[in-house]
Amino acid sequence: MNYKKIFLPLFAAIALTGCTDAFQGEIDELHVEVDELSGRIEKLEQLCSRLNDNIVSIQTIIDAIQDKDYVTGVKPLDDGTGYTISFTKSETITIHHGRDGSIGADGKTPDIGLKQDSDGNWYWTLDGNWLLRDGKKVRANGEKGEKGEPGSMGVDGAQGKPGITPQLKIDEGWWFVSVDNGTSWTKLGKATGEDGAKGEDGDAFFRSVDTSSEDYVVFELTDGKTFRVPVYKPVELVFTSMESVGTELGLGAGETLPVEFEVKGGTSDIVVTITTSGSFKAYVDMISATRGVVKITCPSIYDNGVITILATDADNHYDLKVLSFYERKFSVGDVFNVGPAGGTIKIPYTANFEFEVDVKDDWVRVVKTKADSYEGNVELFVEPNDSEKTRTAMLTVYPKDNKADLLNSYTTSFEIIQASAVFSMDKTGFTVPSEGGRQSVGIESTRDFMVKTDPAEIDWLSFTLTEKEDYKYTLSVELTKNEGEERSAEIILCSPDGDEEYGIVAVRQLSPATDVKKEMVLRGSMTNLNGYKAILPIFGEVDLFIDWGDGKSAEHVTRNVASSAPISHEYDHIAKYYDIRISGSASRIDTYLLKANDLNYLRQVIQWGNLEATLISFQNCVSLEEISGDSELAFQNLTSFNDMFNGCLNLRSIPESLFKGCTNAMSFENTFANCEAIEEIPGSLFKDCNNVKSFNGTFSKCHSLSAIPDQLFLYCKNAESFNKTFSATSITQIPQNLFRSCADASSFVSVFESCTKLESIPESLFDGNPAVISFNFAFSKCISLTSLPTGLFDNNRKVEDFSYTFAYCNKIQGESPYSMIGGKKIHIYERYTLPDMFLSPTYTDCFLSVSNLTDKDEFNRQ
Repeated sequence: MNYKKIFLPLFAAIALTGCTDAFQGEIDELHVEVDELSGRIEKLEQLCSRLNDNIVSIQTIIDAIQDKDYVTGVKPLDDGTGYTISFTKSETITIHHGRDGSIGADGKTPDIGLKQDSDGNWYWTLDGNWLLRDGKKVRANGEKGEKGEPGSMGVDGAQGKPGITPQLKIDEGWWFVSVDNGTSWTKLGKATGEDGAKGEDGDAFFRSVDTSSEDYVVFELTDGKTFRVPVYKPVELVFTSMESVGTELGLGAGETLPVEFEVKGGTSDIVVTITTSGSFKAYVDMISATRGVVKITCPSIYDNGVITILATDADNHYDLKVLSFYERKFSVGDVFNVGPAGGTIKIPYTANFEFEVDVKDDWVRVVKTKADSYEGNVELFVEPNDSEKTRTAMLTVYPKDNKADLLNSYTTSFEIIQASAVFSMDKTGFTVPSEGGRQSVGIESTRDFMVKTDPAEIDWLSFTLTEKEDYKYTLSVELTKNEGEERSAEIILCSPDGDEEYGIVAVRQLSPATDVKKEMVLRGSMTNLNGYKAILPIFGEVDLFIDWGDGKSAEHVTRNVASSAPISHEYDHIAKYYDIRISGSASRIDTYLLKANDLNYLRQVIQWGNLEATLISFQNCVSLEEISGDSELAFQNLTSFNDMFNGCLNLRSIPESLFKGCTNAMSFENTFANCEAIEEIPGSLFKDCNNVKSFNGTFSKCHSLSAIPDQLFLYCKNAESFNKTFSATSITQIPQNLFRSCADASSFVSVFESCTKLESIPESLFDGNPAVISFNFAFSKCISLTSLPTGLFDNNRKVEDFSYTFAYCNKIQGESPYSMIGGKKIHIYERYTLPDMFLSPTYTDCFLSVSNLTDKDEFNRQ
């Protein structure tokens, strides 16, 4: 209230009646009183404003605690009477500390306070008593909202009720309080009276604000109560396994890289997410609430890209980091062989980063590396090897000045192998047929040596020694024809004085009775992939002599061999080819009884020999590349060649004499099925196989096969079934006389199915096959066919099934095949009209998905 308005009329009246000296003094005193009263009123209004500010502030602090809010800043006021406090969610507040004295003798400032009740909630007080509204305590902290209903379409819970904030005002010299946002006011007490003592600046709420802790701000009220609000710390994503971020980092193609991180600060509920570009893959594995690992996988074919990592707290504060990568490339051979004499060697390389080379073996040291160049030589010095063993040193390449960096370390390595000073040979023995011949032995030695034989005088064996290059020699051994018993000798390689023996080559020459032509000879490649181990696919009752080709004595095996305990042999760990010679007798040769990995050493059948086996099969021998013809008639007594080479994916060719003399053969079902590398078929392959009944699937899925010999089945006059014989091959044409000799052939189900490159069909293809019953699926999916010979099936009048014969051959145009009977066309679908000349065949979906036939409607109408 402006009390000057009360006295102005009085002053005016006095002025109108004139001023006398007597009244002048009283008027001056009144002016002083009015000025003092106005000052008190102005001070009360300032106090009221600060009280309301602090009430709002304490309300905000209570709400911040309940809502899990955070303090982001505390700034002192310029006049030193309080602070400005900012929060992550709540509005900024200003608080004042200290207390004013009474304004006058009968004027009193309302004492608004807080008190926690037994229910755990805070309620407002007035002059130490509960502040009531309609008889109820006024609650300062808000009520929590109700929990929503569960489920993706659940109903939201009811919103919580906020706490009530009291308001103060001064009107007509009285204090008033409102607890309903100013809608109604309750009169409290006088705001003015006689002069009161001057109090300290401030109000009745805050005594102090403590910011000494890094984690909390403590607000203390004048009654000693304290409220603690946590200090907000910004979200910070820190990579603990690397020194820098935002830079390009080396990563190899297909390599997986773990990047450890820690999230500092934030409010709560830290969530780490990642996004990738290019073909990179990444996922987060959280170890704790704030620590984890980002596992990044580079594509198998390198592609530039970046990984973006985002850390977010519950209040959507975040920190974002970006990792970018490039492919480190260091190209150098894997293995470098060094002679036993050692010396300086230069290893060429190309690289796209600066590197260093580390070697742990003391017999190799790095002389020079042009680490700052994209290409050059790693220069090494290798000490002489005086030991009796070959030794290996592994050299590791890593980024220059970055050897200990877990993230950027480069694991590429290359190997130095130094030969031992001990005499070495590539074979320690061999077997020669009775006809004699020449064999050679490769020798490497840093020592001088001589060659002699035991016995010393041998008239059937001679040798020569030649040097090919430094430390490498060839020992050529010549044997004459043996017409007597089996014989043997030793070739001894020793020191020049004869005192020290370096090695022995055992020579064995067969007699005519055990001629090598009877031996099966297999060639195997022994590497670490097969553990330098050969397992023979020979089972049943056996009586065998096995020369494993590594110079050791032949092994004699006589037992019933089961797949659980096959015949096997381990070689010294030297990667090379070995010829395995097997003589004697065995009842069964069958790769099907072994695991595929057991046969990955087998590369070639050099000679079939004749072990008198009643079953021979190399099915699923995927490493087999070459086979020989059967010059020894090992197959002559076999009746079935079913699946013999089925699944030999790398078999490149078929010898023309493979089935020579196989007059007892009855079936060649799936014999070469899935031999994807075979491109040609010998024209006289089945010349001796005149009793065969079935060629079902013989060349099915030979995807590289592009042509069929015209006279392939010329001598197979008893053949009855050609189901899937050439299905899924790459043939473009069919010889017109292919089946002409097979008058008894009755089934051609799927014979050329899925031959997607087949362009045409000869009209006389089936003229020699009057007994055919089924052409079911015969040319299905031959998508390159554009037309059909009209008389294709003219001589096949016993056919019962034409179902799906040309299904999905969607490029075929023109008229469907027919026979001319009495000058009239009789199509497949019309054969039922002449039961004396044709059987009534099934032709369901014969031309399924073929829409361009001129008689399509007639065909479908039947």
